[in-house]
Amino acid sequence: MEIWVDKKYIDTANEYQIDDYLVMDCKYHYHAGPYSFSLAIHNISNEIYSEYGKSNGGPYVYNQPVVFPADRRGITGKVRMAF
Repeated sequence: MEIWVDKKYIDTANEYQIDDYLVMDCKYHYHAGPYSFSLAIHNISNEIYSEYGKSNGGPYVYNQPVVFPADRRGITGKVRMAF
């Protein structure tokens, strides 16, 4: 699955913006009898991007725009057994 997000502004005056980004995720499921296996990979290409920002950084970065980086590549595996 691909998710593309266009650039977005983080202030009301439209002076500061976060760049657009493309993130690819993948998920695989397998069922065998009472067992279920799944593997999920988020951000396959390890894209560096920000989903959120603020025009004022608060008490630590006063009156400066800040962006918060999103998670890099992540892998999750799961094994389930129904009984």
